[in-house]
Amino acid sequence: MGEFARRAGGSVREGQDGTRRDSLYYSVLADEWPSLRDKLLTRGAAKATV
Repeated sequence: MGEFARRAGGSVREGQDGTRRDSLYYSVLADEWPSLRDKLLTRGAAKATV
């Protein structure tokens, strides 16, 4: 996904159990979505067969 614009929101959230975690958000333009969707589906299918 390196060719797609990324935007990170490094906010730390606390879970119900007291654990802390970072959040990361990706920004994808509408014209980028079809290609990205295909790559993600391919990646998911490859992991499902492992």
